[in-house]
Amino acid sequence: MDEIGMAWIIDRENGIVWHNGGTGHYNSYLGFDPEAGTAVVILSNLSPNDCIPATVLGIKLLQELKQ
Repeated sequence: MDEIGMAWIIDRENGIVWHNGGTGHYNSYLGFDPEAGTAVVILSNLSPNDCIPATVLGIKLLQELKQ
């Protein structure tokens, strides 16, 4: 289950901590895996509705880095 702590989303099931955001035609994602010591930052100049949102890409990259 995800928890929200100090504006970070703590995803205990996947072992990552993340936050995302968007405004106008921009969206972003920052996620890290404290156990593995890896992090991903995605910055996009496209609206989340125009293509694959930064959050989807970021989570996928973090999962691939775990393997």
